[in-house]
Amino acid sequence: MVFGIYLILSIALFWDTIHSPYNNWVGDIGDPNTFMWNLYWIPYALIHGHNPLFSNYLMYPKGINLLWNTSIIFPAIILTPITFAFGPIFSFNFLTVLALPISASVAYLAIRRYCKSRISAFIGALLYGFSPYMLAQSLGHPNLTLVWYPPFVLLISDLFLKQKIKRKTFSIALGVGSLIQLLTSEEILITTAISAIVLLVILKIFLSNYFNKERLQEIFIAIFAGAVIAFILSLYFLYFQFFGPQRIKGPIQASALYVTDLLNLVVPTQFQFIFPSWAHYIAFHFSGNGSEWTGYIGAPLLFVAIIVISRQWSDPKIKIPAIFALIMCLLSMGPQLHIEGFATSVYLPWELVKNLPIIDNILPDRLMNFVFLSLAFLIAVVIDKVLKSKNWKKISFSFGVLIICFIPLLPVYPYPNQPSVVPVFFRTNLVKMIPKKSVALIAPYSSSYLPSLWQAEANFRFKMPEGGVLAPNKSGTVVTGAQQPQQIYTALEEIQTNYPLMKLSPSSISRIQKRLQKDSVQTVIVGPFGSPESPLPKNISSSILNTPSPRLSIQQAQTIELFTVILGKKPHYLGGIYIWSNVKNLLAQSMNR
Repeated sequence: MVFGIYLILSIALFWDTIHSPYNNWVGDIGDPNTFMWNLYWIPYALIHGHNPLFSNYLMYPKGINLLWNTSIIFPAIILTPITFAFGPIFSFNFLTVLALPISASVAYLAIRRYCKSRISAFIGALLYGFSPYMLAQSLGHPNLTLVWYPPFVLLISDLFLKQKIKRKTFSIALGVGSLIQLLTSEEILITTAISAIVLLVILKIFLSNYFNKERLQEIFIAIFAGAVIAFILSLYFLYFQFFGPQRIKGPIQASALYVTDLLNLVVPTQFQFIFPSWAHYIAFHFSGNGSEWTGYIGAPLLFVAIIVISRQWSDPKIKIPAIFALIMCLLSMGPQLHIEGFATSVYLPWELVKNLPIIDNILPDRLMNFVFLSLAFLIAVVIDKVLKSKNWKKISFSFGVLIICFIPLLPVYPYPNQPSVVPVFFRTNLVKMIPKKSVALIAPYSSSYLPSLWQAEANFRFKMPEGGVLAPNKSGTVVTGAQQPQQIYTALEEIQTNYPLMKLSPSSISRIQKRLQKDSVQTVIVGPFGSPESPLPKNISSSILNTPSPRLSIQQAQTIELFTVILGKKPHYLGGIYIWSNVKNLLAQSMNR
């Protein structure tokens, strides 16, 4: 029943996408396309006898280690029938819509352990499942919105401490749950462990009578057993990640960039329905990007929470989550305090741990998920107390205040989505023009992410020397998209970022041709990207103006011109793309002229 209500709310939130789930996807261009690729690659690899943890279909020939690319292995396996039946775009939308009600429902079960009223637990879990954190991360990170694991750990811990389940049951549940979480989001697994340590320290300090030496020993034994089970089950995956091919050394992203801005606590972002112009000006100065602006609590809720906490400080059900929320919020602000995007000289606790192995790959702002879990618990406990009083004036007043607190948190509608940009070529038999398992170079190149989606839609018929994914360079540190700074790939990147196409010298053309030969490229494709302009500016070469599709962007036109010069032949236009086949022969002919 509870899950059904949350599901209806999630469907309503994403309805603008759901009514056309094959042709639109939730969120933006970029990360969603990588997740779509992962959702298809995992089951495809298992069925065809490939290693699902590694692929050279992107970044050919070296390939990528998927455990460094948030590959959502477990959800991909579960969604295999849906992905094969309806395609990766539908499957991604399905996962995105389900993530919120699943997370909220598990939170409901955890909170219900401390509340007699189902209504109070429902409202608290509603905040957790549809918080500003969830709204921001829904822009393209289903691995970070499928956050059932933190409340799950809270639930089984409470059952164990109250002797509703045996230690063995708790340890097995923790071990198996941790494996599933590892194969969904390693970052949520690690941050949950961090939050658990913080919570245990708080409990020991403020509830020392209950958490005495004997009880703590029992807890640590149970957790250690669960950790051992999780380690054994995860051993192969961890070995492959840290000792397998294409492993990455050092931090993947700049954690100091993705932090909770102090003003974000009271300034809404574009994911709230109420987003006035003054907030727009402030929010777009926050560091990072929109999907990481996860800290909005709202002035009304923040004010009411402070009042309630101060008045009911003696109640452990209020005190413990309040302290926990404060600490996690402080940690989410990263190594330095940010105010309107400016990094001040005020250093924060995260500075002490930011360079530790594994932790250096955590983005601090994502710890706000645990702040909202604490707030959900607080709200539920307070509502439960109010309902117990059976004082209808007090109940009416309290729910009125609650509505005032929740109104600023209402989500934007319609939620952002993207129309499908998949040319017909990749969804029909036209794609058979590309030899099976051969290498195809596709523009837009690398960082655009779209070609990886097109590859998945084509049932992995071809490999690519590119991809909007993470891979190591020669030193082992991370690079995104391009394999190495070869001239052809640099030229494609420059065209995509609106730099004018420079005239290539004969020696430059020769080097590019040799590079294409070395990468075993057999097909070159230019797909749709950029904003179509008609007519094209006069400075665009007339060599491509006689194509059947005059609606080209400048970037497309320049890319077509580039490959026409390199390959010595105009492309064919069909199925929404421009294609050069038999590139090996074209290169040989062009180089012999």
